[in-house]
Amino acid sequence: MKKLLLLSAFLIIAVVAIISCGKQVDTYSEESIDQYYTAQVGKFIRYRLDSLKFTAFGARDTTIYYEAKDVVESANVDNSGRAGWTVVRYLRDTLGLTPWRATMTYVVTPTREALEVVEENFRFEKMKLPVKDGISWKGNKYISLNSSDPNWNYDYFFDWNYTYENTGLPFPIFNGELVQNTVTVNQVDETLGNPADNKSYSERTFGKEVYAKDIGLVYREFMHYTYQVFYVTANCYYTKCVNNVCDTIFCNASPIRCDSVSIMSDWKKTCRDSVITNSYYEGAGIRLTMIDHN
Repeated sequence: MKKLLLLSAFLIIAVVAIISCGKQVDTYSEESIDQYYTAQVGKFIRYRLDSLKFTAFGARDTTIYYEAKDVVESANVDNSGRAGWTVVRYLRDTLGLTPWRATMTYVVTPTREALEVVEENFRFEKMKLPVKDGISWKGNKYISLNSSDPNWNYDYFFDWNYTYENTGLPFPIFNGELVQNTVTVNQVDETLGNPADNKSYSERTFGKEVYAKDIGLVYREFMHYTYQVFYVTANCYYTKCVNNVCDTIFCNASPIRCDSVSIMSDWKKTCRDSVITNSYYEGAGIRLTMIDHN
């Protein structure tokens, strides 16, 4: 009798466990990346686009304003047989006086568990299930940092840790209207050096996107720049010490002697001053804020 009771109890526990697991799976399966990127041919989202550029040979920054429209032009299938969408971005002036002109094309592939975007030959994993605050993933994992191209300068894409925040909260768009049911994807926020110090190297990288259910991307902010500074030395002198007795040559007074000893390893060069000869910023930034959509 005891064995029968134990067997019955075991069966009840097993059934409850199976039902519980089934409920968890069903809850997960109810989530869909398509909820945050609803697409069909002809769908568009219109944005205010603020483009940050550095002008005057990198001496100062300026922001150029546009109206942008991202239009789903066609459906496509990638090399792995996955269905996706080809999107074209059009730009015009903010007053709408100039005609729309196509400026870029990118491909969006919503998979069962992720939202992939190929933009300028870079493949990003923009979103990933489950969509919950604190969930994080390596969104740039498909970008190779090994390149033989001497002009390769995209190392700043390395090791971004995308993280969800403010899931389900409203977000303000360009006209002040609140879009409901959004999620913020914090992509990167890194600073190297001190950007406030114009006498030393610094670097800044920031990325953030906001998606809304049944709409798509409603906000994007990205910025990357480096600040370079170049010096020449001044008021230099050379010293050579033997048996605690030092000989000193001041280069301002004896430039020819300094030149002659500069190639000798037993003479040590010291400079009292350094003077900035050149400095510049290099990089760009973009801010997209949704105006409306169809």
